[in-house]
Amino acid sequence: MKKIILPIILLLMVLVCSAQGHSLAIAKRIDSLILARYNKSMFNGSILVQKDGELIYKRSLGWANIETRDTLKLSYPVRIASVTKTLTAVCILMLVDEGKVSLEHDVHDYLPEITKTGITIHHLLSHTSGIAAINGGGHFDKIGSYLEEREEYRFTNADVLRYFKEYQPEPLAEPGAKYSYSNVSYTILASIVERISGMKYADYLEKNIFIPCKMESSFLYLPNTKNNNPEKVFSYLRTEEEGYKREEVYYKYDDQGELLYSNDIYGDKYICSTVEDMNLFNKALLDGQLLQLSTVEKMLTPVLLNNGKPTADKQGYGIYQNTRTDRFFYEHSGAIGAYEVLNMFDLKGTQIILMLNIENGEFFRIASAVEDILENKKEQKTYKGRKEKLPKAKSAFLPVFNQKYKINYTPLYD
Repeated sequence: MKKIILPIILLLMVLVCSAQGHSLAIAKRIDSLILARYNKSMFNGSILVQKDGELIYKRSLGWANIETRDTLKLSYPVRIASVTKTLTAVCILMLVDEGKVSLEHDVHDYLPEITKTGITIHHLLSHTSGIAAINGGGHFDKIGSYLEEREEYRFTNADVLRYFKEYQPEPLAEPGAKYSYSNVSYTILASIVERISGMKYADYLEKNIFIPCKMESSFLYLPNTKNNNPEKVFSYLRTEEEGYKREEVYYKYDDQGELLYSNDIYGDKYICSTVEDMNLFNKALLDGQLLQLSTVEKMLTPVLLNNGKPTADKQGYGIYQNTRTDRFFYEHSGAIGAYEVLNMFDLKGTQIILMLNIENGEFFRIASAVEDILENKKEQKTYKGRKEKLPKAKSAFLPVFNQKYKINYTPLYD
């Protein structure tokens, strides 16, 4: 018996070592990619990569706060912008699982402020409602009168509902007729969460998602005062004349730190999180810890328009299928101020999560390069010597970057 068992044990040890060696090789190549991007001022942020359920790589590079010279850490929460919509969708679907909300009910049934038009919860979740886009222009000018009336310059979800009640803005299309990405749809969904649950949206997130998933660094942030600001990671635009310039997100302060103006409309944005926390969220979602598995399946399934065809980006509820490449991923991206965020996962335990805070439009390219590495594409064996054509502005910025901002990072692996 011992003669039989010993070879089996040795074989298992070889297989484990081989798998570990393969994972290390992947991690080295990803690290090479990220360092190469960083050294060309094309990456400032955090990344986490998981393959087939195994954590392969995670790292932060660059600045969280340039003014105070605070370097970025994995534990620092970043604004995830429209990736917030994925979590808002889960909140609504939790209420669906509890029988408190129906996907086929008219929005008016939950929010009487919105006229009955045939727009359902399903339509809001899938960006197929055709609801008026009131996120700017003349619509916001009218909402602005509410702020003057109460002498408090903070746009709120309540202002959005009041506007729909008083002005009944014309829809853009018949419900279900076409896909039109809609921030206000997710503002309304967050208001439904509050109306039905009797809880503030932030509290509902905390109780039903952040605590169960152990997302200890995640929260909904609305500005208070500059001197009482939990944000550690700020966003920056690149300028040739000034270097990095901070880009404030929908709020302004006076010199004393008092808030002068703020857009506090949430549900479509304003969650802060980390790559590690989003990794926990993705796992909990797919494992059925947050929703019934049948509901998760419905969330991920591309919706059909009235003509029986799926939307161009195969939109589900708060998430869509990757149509940029032929690889099968579910994803949602987001951009706000100069933050750029991407959350991608498949059903086999592979995840790519990116959170950048210096805007450069690179996050889709980086994700695609990481996908190539995970698939062991040989033409991307090393990124250290790769020649990439950079836009002139980025090339011209490199000397400034090297002189004023660059941190000399070394590879994580020998």
